[in-house]
Amino acid sequence: MATAKVEFGDFQTPLGLARHVCQVLRQTGVSGRSLVEPTCGIGNFLLAASEAFPESRGWGYEVNDRYVKMAAAAVAEGDSRVTVRQANFFNVDWKSEFSRLEEPILVVGNPPWVTNAAVGALGGANLPKKVNSQRLRGIEAITGKSNFDVSEWMLLALGDALIGREATLAVLVKEAVARKVLSRWWGRGDAISDARIYPIDALREFGASVAACLFVCRFHAAETSLECRAFSDLDGETPIRTIGYRDGRVVADTAAYDRWRHLTRSGSSSVAIGHQT
Repeated sequence: MATAKVEFGDFQTPLGLARHVCQVLRQTGVSGRSLVEPTCGIGNFLLAASEAFPESRGWGYEVNDRYVKMAAAAVAEGDSRVTVRQANFFNVDWKSEFSRLEEPILVVGNPPWVTNAAVGALGGANLPKKVNSQRLRGIEAITGKSNFDVSEWMLLALGDALIGREATLAVLVKEAVARKVLSRWWGRGDAISDARIYPIDALREFGASVAACLFVCRFHAAETSLECRAFSDLDGETPIRTIGYRDGRVVADTAAYDRWRHLTRSGSSSVAIGHQT
């Protein structure tokens, strides 16, 4: 059981946290006619989201058949707005799924907090098809650079399917994953209209000692932003700093970077104000 928990990154979202997250989304103007949770587990997040957005139709996907039954019992009983079905994330054509949904689309959830190396070490198979999308060399695989969080791959797949749609992606992930995903999208010039990061106490909520957050990203074909507002916590109303994309890289504090940007152009390779990879 413990091995399966690690392989699937199985950290079920406490219902209280899920409701808090959905309250934040609602209060900050997020809306959704179609609600999707790609890895719904036992259904806590799906339940909280359907409560917060009663005007939506909901769809939950889950690979574990026992969890499918639990989620259906928690969410879909007597509620024809919500459908839960068994499906492996990596086998779903998300672009096709989203193309059938009414906009705006709200994708919520808590994707697996596990790396491909951890799953492979256990002999697990819950992984995407291996593709060298970053064109890494063999030595980089040996030194560990090819290792990645499974949630990173999932978010990139969801983003590819949501680009050009009126949609919001709101997920609980490691902060490092949020930054990597933003770097990829910003670097490609994808139409991200707004991005926000709200830190959460992962040790208290999940017993995991890792920097984690609620990552909110809005997609809109006519709007593009290269900045992400970072807040102090879920209840923060004023951002404490702005993460952004400058000179082909992600920087942790755009104000500091812009203030000292001239130093990076002076030929000094030792200066990296606010640089964040």
